[in-house]
Parts: sequence; C-alpha cells; structure tokens
Amino acid sequence: PSNRLTAVLFPVGCLSAVLQASMQPKMNRIVAWCWLTALLASCSLAYDQHQAHHLVYATNGMQNAGLVASIRSALATTATPNRLHIHVLDTEGTPTLRRCLVCNQLPISPTPSPGRVAIHPVELSHIEPLIRVKSADNQRLKASATFARLFIPSIIPNITTSMYVDCDTIFQADVVTFLDRWQWVPNAVLAANVWHRNVTYLFPKARKTYAERHQVEMDKTKPLFNSGVLLLHHPVWKARNISNEVLWWMKQHKQSPNGLWYLGSQPPLQLAAYNQWQQ
Repeated sequence: PSNRLTAVLFPVGCLSAVLQASMQPKMNRIVAWCWLTALLASCSLAYDQHQAHHLVYATNGMQNAGLVASIRSALATTATPNRLHIHVLDTEGTPTLRRCLVCNQLPISPTPSPGRVAIHPVELSHIEPLIRVKSADNQRLKASATFARLFIPSIIPNITTSMYVDCDTIFQADVVTFLDRWQWVPNAVLAANVWHRNVTYLFPKARKTYAERHQVEMDKTKPLFNSGVLLLHHPVWKARNISNEVLWWMKQHKQSPNGLWYLGSQPPLQLAAYNQWQQ
C-alpha cells in the first residue's frame, strides 16, 4: 500500500475474498484462515514501512543557515525522503525563514506533507518571563527557540512520535530506516543519548526541591541525556504532563533567590523527565 486508504482497503478486500473462498466445500477452511493471517500480516508490515516520520526543528532566525544544511542532509541521506514530514517551529514570526527556505530550494507546504517543510509559528511569550539564565557566558540560551522543544507534543498534535534535532545537526545515515527500527520502552516519554554520568551536574541545588516534590531522593548514578537530539513519545509525554512539569520547574528556578541551575532549557527538561527516558 502507498497510502493509508489503500492500507485499510487492502486487508478488507483480502478478508472478503478469503471468507468467500472458505465457504466453498472443496476448500479447507483452516488453509483459508492461515492464508488470511499471512495476508494481514504482510499488509500490516507494508503499512508500517510507509508511515511518515516527523522531523522537528526550532529557530528564531539566527540558526537558519544550520537549519538549511541539516534539512538537506536528512533528505539526501534517506532512500525515502517522501516519508519525512519536516516541521520548523518559528519563534520569530517574520518572513525571513520562508525566504531562506525558498532561496535554498527547499519545498514548503502550509501543512505537514511528505518531503516538504511545514512552518509552525510559535508564540512563547507566556514562558519568556520564566526564562532565567544565570551565567553571563550563556545568555544566548535565553532565546525562546531553545525552549520550543519542550512543548512539541502540544504544538504538533495528532502524531505519535517525533524527532527533534538542533539546527546544527548533520545526518550521515538514513534517519527513516533508523526510525522504522526504533522500539519504545514502556512508559518512556523520550529517548536520547547519554550526555553526562552525574545526574546532579546541571542542577546541584535542585535535588532538595525534587525530593520535596516527589518524596524520593534523586539517584546520583542516573545519567543525564543530551537534548540536542530527542525522540519524543507524544502519548506518554501528554499522559505524564511533562510540559506542565517543565513549567513548574522553570517557576521554581525563577523564584529561587540564587536559582536552581546555571543553563537554559536543559535542566528543566532533565528534571521533568528524570528516570522516564530511554537511551
């Protein structure tokens, strides 16, 4: 099947044909049902192989050059670019992004479409008062675009899984094949690479707050993940209310006299998804 409609109609047609055949006196009904099972299994596999995968970026205009290079690398390294739906979360809201994509001959679509880029204007003014970056050397981390990843399941609803990547990410292998083979661990809200082995590296002052909120101490042996590339499991994310948990941590950090961490969007996501992610 090449699309969802065909994927639905094909097994229905097979079912009808086999049921009619099974009513014939000369046909062994057990053989007929075995045939039906095999047909449905093959159809299910074919359907899975034609599902779209969603690649998500976020930019405020400063990352557009890297964004173009990353999108091009994703499309160039996959054998099935028509299975990639590319989303760009635009926190700037100006025509700059659209002009950049058009000038670089990247196809744009008003809605998510195979092999095309859909631009999502994102309004994050409600979280900007909560953004606090203590280190003077990391003020660039205050950009709202860096926080957009924390709200992807709300910004792009009605999908099950998405892959967020930073705009400086270059693909060297087929991302569609990788996502086809991915298997979620039950109850994981996201998947990422291990970044640091000390869970308190980013937020040494947040351990007490975490213990008070969850009535359990943080395990120092649990590693941190790198949020530059994330697989997000939308149903579990929404069920666990991760975005609201992120906002809660941002409020605690903002209200703390000395703050709970030094960096930007990494710590609140690490705390909200603590012990709920897979490598």
